[in-house]
Amino acid sequence: MTAPYEQPEAHRSRAASPTSPESRRWLTRVHLPLPESPSLAAFAAWGGRCEAQNQPWIAWHDAQTGARYLAGGALSSWSLEPRGAFQEAARLSSRLRERVVVEPQAAALLRDLPLLWHGFAFSAGDWTGPNEPSGSGRWPGGELRLPAWLLYARAGQAGLVVHAWGQGEGSPGAVHSRLNAQARALLSCPPLGETTPGAVLGSDPVEEARFQSRVAQATATMAAGAGKKVVLSRRATARTEGTFDAAATWLALSSDPSARAFAWSRGRDGQLVGASPELLLAIRGDRIESEALAGTAALDRAAWLARDPKNLREHELVVEAVSALLAEQCGAVERAPRTLRRLRGLAHLQTSLWAARQPDHDLLSLANSLHPTPALGGAPRAFALKWLADEERGWFGAPLGYSDQDGGGELLVTIRSALLRGSVAELFAGAGILAESDPEQEWQETNLKLATATQALCARRNS
Repeated sequence: MTAPYEQPEAHRSRAASPTSPESRRWLTRVHLPLPESPSLAAFAAWGGRCEAQNQPWIAWHDAQTGARYLAGGALSSWSLEPRGAFQEAARLSSRLRERVVVEPQAAALLRDLPLLWHGFAFSAGDWTGPNEPSGSGRWPGGELRLPAWLLYARAGQAGLVVHAWGQGEGSPGAVHSRLNAQARALLSCPPLGETTPGAVLGSDPVEEARFQSRVAQATATMAAGAGKKVVLSRRATARTEGTFDAAATWLALSSDPSARAFAWSRGRDGQLVGASPELLLAIRGDRIESEALAGTAALDRAAWLARDPKNLREHELVVEAVSALLAEQCGAVERAPRTLRRLRGLAHLQTSLWAARQPDHDLLSLANSLHPTPALGGAPRAFALKWLADEERGWFGAPLGYSDQDGGGELLVTIRSALLRGSVAELFAGAGILAESDPEQEWQETNLKLATATQALCARRNS
């Protein structure tokens, strides 16, 4: 029996014009509830199957809330140029949300489930970012992806959402039975194959000397009064005799109790995986949330971190900047008391911030104003970004996340990450540099941060 569908007002008005091709193309969402929540290993298995079939996929696990998502395939996707990437993604997302049609009985549940997924390069936005080289395997300035299906488990509920384009009057109902059959077929998935955990980074004295030299140059510049903070980054490479397994690595990263584990696969172009403790922005209902996460030490030095003048000053620079940026868009901004965020092997200073959402607030438009915060760029912004003009960060340190049917959602910052391409893993880490920073200590801090992804890397043997 064909189920009735609900069309939002915006879609009904668009559909009233039979001369517009877009008015006859609807995005149908079919929801299939599951009797119990699949395990994290099951989510990873779906990612592994997508990878084996050379299908794009995205995985997400918030260890603090328990929410987990696996977005499989790409019903539609858009590659974006860096400049204007947020605005273009916001424009396309708004048009897509207008076309959504859902079953009335599932409308409330689907409203705040992820619909669209967004990933960006660090250089995306309105500023002139690094001149990223082009060529085979390079990731775009941004990507907007509408997955073919979404597996989810959160707040005691679990289910599978399947997406399809419908064309013509009555087509949403006509595709319902077919999509339900497709959804049930997706629920049969073999487990992940055997992998070998861990990888070792080789020493790189050339990179160490380069990084420490950059730190020394930056501290001298800031000591002369030219700026307050700049975040310098470095890369490291790990290799395996087999092939790095993104799904198994994401599963290992998901065990961190204080981070959001993510994986974004672009098929043959590689997979970005990580466990980020940093939220750039979230819109939940009528509330906008962000945070300042800056100031780092080894976990056993957390008490020292909480009173160290350099780290406290670095943290407050980020708090003040993010608060000011939010206030420009939202008015009054509230802040929680500063806390210690304890992660696996690391501790950070953290301050949560929030504001009231206004009717015109959109996740991506606000992200365009915030990115990059001084936690990943520096302060003042113009000073810091001049320093970063020759850094090729790719998607490291950039926003990644999802939006829902109401324009809300979450964007994390892609730190503690690695880009996997076959037998090579490229890892990224950065450190906030102030005038009083010590080059050797900053190098050691990046080593601590690299350990998060390095220890989680998993590889499988080539057959």
